Amino acid sequence: TGYVEGKQKSQLLKENDFFILFSHAEGMPTSVVEAISFGMPVFGSKVGALPDFFKDYSHGRLYDLPIDPLLFMEEVKAMVENIELRKFMSEFCYDYGAARFKASRIAKSNLKYYETLIN
Repeated sequence: TGYVEGKQKSQLLKENDFFILFSHAEGMPTSVVEAISFGMPVFGSKVGALPDFFKDYSHGRLYDLPIDPLLFMEEVKAMVENIELRKFMSEFCYDYGAARFKASRIAKSNLKYYETLIN
């Protein structure tokens, strides 16, 4: 879909079953963090900080580039057909995002950090 924001982005994240981002260069793609926080398994490339935390078959799948299109199609098909796998990944992503990426969680963590600096 390209760049989206606001209500359109939230609606797309709510309506779809998984998120795809094949990029050759990223730092920490916010779009992937947002997708995970909405409980969307991710298909993407091993770029930037993603390999540092991403768990294959839990968050989704990360691939080396260039990607083998036949392998990718087989794995997307398996994801579409396997409701239990999709449900597991979705719940894993949502729980992971809630524990690490929610603004309230980050604010509390930052507050604790600043309190240790002051004391």
